[in-house]
Amino acid sequence: MYLQNGDKCEVGQFIISKDPGRPGQTVVVRLEEILQRQGSMADLSAMPEYILVQLADVQRVATTYQMPCLNLTNQWGLVDFKVHAYCPFSKPS
Repeated sequence: MYLQNGDKCEVGQFIISKDPGRPGQTVVVRLEEILQRQGSMADLSAMPEYILVQLADVQRVATTYQMPCLNLTNQWGLVDFKVHAYCPFSKPS
């Protein structure tokens, strides 16, 4: 699939995105699944309807490289491509 800025993105890759809960901030997420309903307009046009993402924690620094380590959290979000709405991260129940 392609992101809004035209970058190609595949399942398992990390994405830097606007944080829906904090204007002006960004989050790092991992693309977990691309979702389509069979027979939907998105399916027929080979476009995603939703993507499931997992939030990554970037607070820890790798001492060797002095760059953030990406540690996946237990927080998930769902992006709706039809209206570009973003569901906030929540822990699974």
